[in-house]
Amino acid sequence: MLIFVLVQAGFKRLAKLSIKIVSFLYTLTLGIVIAFAIEIGQWKSGTGKMDFADIVYGIYGFVLFFVAYQLTEFLIRFMIKKINAASMPK
Repeated sequence: MLIFVLVQAGFKRLAKLSIKIVSFLYTLTLGIVIAFAIEIGQWKSGTGKMDFADIVYGIYGFVLFFVAYQLTEFLIRFMIKKINAASMPK
C-alpha cells in the first residue's frame, strides 16, 4: 500500500507538469513487462534463448522513436508559431 501511495503522489506531480510524461512512463513500463514476458516464454517453451540484449534494444528503440516523435512535434509547433507570428499585422 505504501508503494501505491508513493506512486500516486509522484504521478500527480508529474501530471501537473505534463500528462505526456505519465503516458511515456506507463508505456515504457508496459513495454518492459511485455519484453520480459516474451523472453521468459521463449526460455520456458524452448523456442528461443532468453537474451537480455533483445530487451535492451527493444527499449532503446522505443526511446529513440519517442525522441523522434517529440522532436517532430516540437518542430511542427515551432513552425506554426512562426507562421502565425509572420501573418499577424504589425
